[in-house]
Amino acid sequence: MKVMHVITSLDIGGAEQMLRRLVTAKTRPDVSHSVVTMIPGGPLHAAIQGDGIPVVDLGMRPGRANLSGLWQLRRLIRRQRPDLIQTWLYHADLVATLALQLSGRRRQTRLVWGLRCSDMHAGHATPRHRMILRVLAHLSRRPDLIISNSAAGMRVHTAVGYRPRRWQVIPNGFHTELFAPDDEGRCRMRAELGLGDDDFAIVLCARVAPMKDHKTFVRAAEIVAAQLPQARFVLIGRNTDRSDTGLDRMIVDSAAADRFLRLGERRDIAAILPAMDLATLTSAFGEGFPNVLGEAMATAIPCVSSAAGDAAEVIGDTGLIVPVRDPQAMATAWLEMFSQGREGRARLGAMARDRVLDNFAMDKVFTQFIDTYSELCGTN
Repeated sequence: MKVMHVITSLDIGGAEQMLRRLVTAKTRPDVSHSVVTMIPGGPLHAAIQGDGIPVVDLGMRPGRANLSGLWQLRRLIRRQRPDLIQTWLYHADLVATLALQLSGRRRQTRLVWGLRCSDMHAGHATPRHRMILRVLAHLSRRPDLIISNSAAGMRVHTAVGYRPRRWQVIPNGFHTELFAPDDEGRCRMRAELGLGDDDFAIVLCARVAPMKDHKTFVRAAEIVAAQLPQARFVLIGRNTDRSDTGLDRMIVDSAAADRFLRLGERRDIAAILPAMDLATLTSAFGEGFPNVLGEAMATAIPCVSSAAGDAAEVIGDTGLIVPVRDPQAMATAWLEMFSQGREGRARLGAMARDRVLDNFAMDKVFTQFIDTYSELCGTN
């Protein structure tokens, strides 16, 4: 079975990382994957190629699809004759749907859209994104199936007019050998980051963007810092280390400015997470299935999250959920986790890892994808 994946870009993000995990899983030799990215480059482009997966870029510019790229994808479909095309993200949904129709292979090739977010459109998207969303809602009966990584995403897109032939929810999957507890690595990384043994390190892995709501994180940090001298606040993600952003001004002006570690975009998240005591997510909107929660849980780090997307379903009873945009509630939850002590947090962390192993391990999620593809293609 030949599966072609079409994605907007291969930058570092939840959809892009899930795509890489899926195409590099070595469990089905009878399935071959290829990747088409609309926008050239991106950190994961070379990484996926290095894993032996063919990658083709369509030479498009961010936010600007063009006929040349559309026509190139049409030729690729005709030449490669995939059994199934899986798209990732809105722009890829649109371009791949048009290219497949123009290729003349719509009857031979199944089409699956991949939905990776929930309410990205809710007053925060650009006019261009809102227009694409309206077009996709109109076209939503074209794919054979829409796979959402969250029930929240399915509900929200149904409300805005998506009417697919069939929905399916398949959660994100995680390599639990890579994201795993590491006591020795914890000591080394804490020393590298300048964290003392008694420091209580709270980490937020999120690029600087309105949906991630760093404002709530900073305000909660101020509340906790006033009560907990050993609290340290670790920010990882694109632009978190820049000095010319609104986030920088918020931190500098806060009463907890000297408690922050701002690490920027990192490729060694799996090595950093074991050094943390608590992982958090403060997103206000737009989340589907938050990767950062699954990665921390697989590492046996308990989590506190805002009630964004499917966060509550991901965490279950292994952590705490608070309302969105509520710094006081977030701070209270962090302090509750601190009050559990190391043994209490270790117990919750072990429960969190078991939850990932039982529900979100990559081999199980991979099987769900491939079984679904096989059913659609009639290759069961």
